[in-house]
Amino acid sequence: MSGLDFSANAISIARDLAADCGVDATFWCADVYDAVEVIDGRTFDIVYTGIGALGWLPDLGPWATVVADLLRPEGVLYLVEIHPVFIGMVQDGHTLTQDIFEGEYMHGRRRGAPTPHRMSTSSTT
Repeated sequence: MSGLDFSANAISIARDLAADCGVDATFWCADVYDAVEVIDGRTFDIVYTGIGALGWLPDLGPWATVVADLLRPEGVLYLVEIHPVFIGMVQDGHTLTQDIFEGEYMHGRRRGAPTPHRMSTSSTT
């Protein structure tokens, strides 16, 4: 298994978890738009992108190109997506408790600037 995330902390946790589980895994810390270059042109049978990533992308075109470049022929994109409002809701799914456009969710983001995103990859070979 392989994974890419823009958060060094997330990569550290992923490496520790993989080691604890005895899983052979490789991880890279980078922006999703740089994935093809950072992983040295490797391709994968499955590309997975995590819950809620697409809503933060300023332009899906370049992201889709990265996904296409990461997939082997006959590869599969496994996409799990939710609306970002879900982040601010409590478990009943009806009560909005947080402003998702302020605070930790938007901290450090420049208007119009690309935001780094998570993408995991998996290889069966």
